[in-house]
Amino acid sequence: MQLNSVGSIEDLPDNVFYSINYDFLNTNEISIFNNCIQKCHELANSFAEEYINSHNLTTEASRFNHDICGFADVVSYDIENKYCRYALKTGHAYSIGDKILFNNLKKAVPSIQSITYHEYISQKQSEIMTKELGVMFYVHSVRD
Repeated sequence: MQLNSVGSIEDLPDNVFYSINYDFLNTNEISIFNNCIQKCHELANSFAEEYINSHNLTTEASRFNHDICGFADVVSYDIENKYCRYALKTGHAYSIGDKILFNNLKKAVPSIQSITYHEYISQKQSEIMTKELGVMFYVHSVRD
């Protein structure tokens, strides 16, 4: 092939392309993943109550927390991991920049405009996911 002889991608020889082979979840791993996500959903309210009680937010009817407004979610930077790819495929997460973000793990918790509150819950959930799925999960927070 001469220099500048390629006019379009179709002109390239087959040996310049490569493929990536990914592992996929087996039935047992799908069950482990689903149980882990369910556990995070079920424990979200108890993590929220832990935070509320430890920060004495029950003293105000509005449970207002004097904190920076914001939110936080569980993320993984291991975008090639089979659990993360499965989460994308099934709608449990979406890709944002260089990370996979699990966006619905706190859907049932009381709404409080406090970044620390959301970070606390997400940190607890990320610890569960790291332990049960064997992938490192982290907290990603954003100020409003």
